[in-house]
Amino acid sequence: MKINLNVLNISLQEAIDKAKPGDGTYFGYDSTKGQQFGSASSPNKAMSLTSTTLDNVSKITIETSGASSIAGTLTVKVGGTSIGNTITLTSTSTEYIFESSEIISGEVSLNYTQTSSKAIYIKSIKIEFASTAIVTFDANGGTFVDSIESTKTTYDSVVLPQITDIAEAPYKYMVLTGFSDGINTYNPGDEVYVSVDTTFTAIYEVLPNITVKEALEVAEITGTTNTLYKFSTIAVVSSIVTEYSETYDNISIKIKDTSTDTELLCYRLLGGADLKVNDTIKVTGYIINYYGNTPEYVTSSSYVTVDSSVYNFISETTSSSLKIEYNDDLVATDVDIRFGGIISESSYNQAAKYGVIILASQYDYKLSFASDSALDLVGEGYFVECSPVMVNDGYQFAWVITNMEDHYDYEFIAVMYMEYEGNLYLSNSTNNDIISLAKYYVDNNIVSDSNIITVIRSIYE
Repeated sequence: MKINLNVLNISLQEAIDKAKPGDGTYFGYDSTKGQQFGSASSPNKAMSLTSTTLDNVSKITIETSGASSIAGTLTVKVGGTSIGNTITLTSTSTEYIFESSEIISGEVSLNYTQTSSKAIYIKSIKIEFASTAIVTFDANGGTFVDSIESTKTTYDSVVLPQITDIAEAPYKYMVLTGFSDGINTYNPGDEVYVSVDTTFTAIYEVLPNITVKEALEVAEITGTTNTLYKFSTIAVVSSIVTEYSETYDNISIKIKDTSTDTELLCYRLLGGADLKVNDTIKVTGYIINYYGNTPEYVTSSSYVTVDSSVYNFISETTSSSLKIEYNDDLVATDVDIRFGGIISESSYNQAAKYGVIILASQYDYKLSFASDSALDLVGEGYFVECSPVMVNDGYQFAWVITNMEDHYDYEFIAVMYMEYEGNLYLSNSTNNDIISLAKYYVDNNIVSDSNIITVIRSIYE
């Protein structure tokens, strides 16, 4: 088998001419070992075979050997940089692989040296090149933050955008859940290896429940075109607009939140023979602002009746406050942020699981429960199942986030959740950082120490 030097862009004769400073002038061929360079009487003590400049080299495979009792080595370089390990030659024709952790370009050189006086053999040389792939990130109706390149070239892998890399989803009350390349789906932030041009399209999910007010906001955004995603709203039937039709099996109603009189039309809702005013239901369907003046859940939206405890729960609010510790001189020595909420006894569902979702950006923090247990959390978001404490007004959840050190101005989101019959429901929530709460306390005379902000900074900075 002849030595394959075409991949080096040089002919055999050119390779022979480039064998330098080789003292050996003998060239031969062995059917088992391949092309022979030098001999015992005319050896190449040092020999280098060099290519022209090659781009995007990823791997070089060489089958080589020496004569019996050879004492020599082979080092491979690309662009002057060694790749792989220096190998020790043997008398048996052996295949060696030289790889770099990075894609590199430049002249490829095979550098032989020996302390013996023996022939060197090369049977084959194979150079592999990294294929370039153009990767496109498609926000699928949303927009990425400015730091995300929507198109890039790669030789091996890309890291997909994170949830926080979405500047704006297609609609309010949606969250990025992954990406699709048309065949497979991936999580945000996954590293994906690619070898061909690939488009990763963002996948979103709507929140499990939006209020009537929020549904009206979505209608304003989508305008006179149906939303591309189905939304759901748990609310109370406030009026029957068109009575149930047995012929078409539908009904038109209006729904509203108990905390407001704002209503939303559900036009020709599927079913509804038994629906009546004050029923609690969950409507699911597409939203539109019909003719630009009638926000509604569109024709053929569906509904299910909902346990009143669910509706009462999502109407609850997770509040935030400060937990301040003072010394004997009434000077604040520690300030933490506290979240909590109360579920009335009549609204508490013994068959449900309750907990809290904690969100904070790039911060390690500690969460302390009302039961005095504590859990160290690391990362951006957690679901923590826990049991509330019985109080006079109902069932109370309380969490304190401590050990914030340099992060007094970080914004935290804490919201109670209820898991019931396979569905996840969220209460209302408030977002806050410790410094904003401190300012609120001072402005509203909740604390007598007007220097509390300075104290907070002295503690956490």
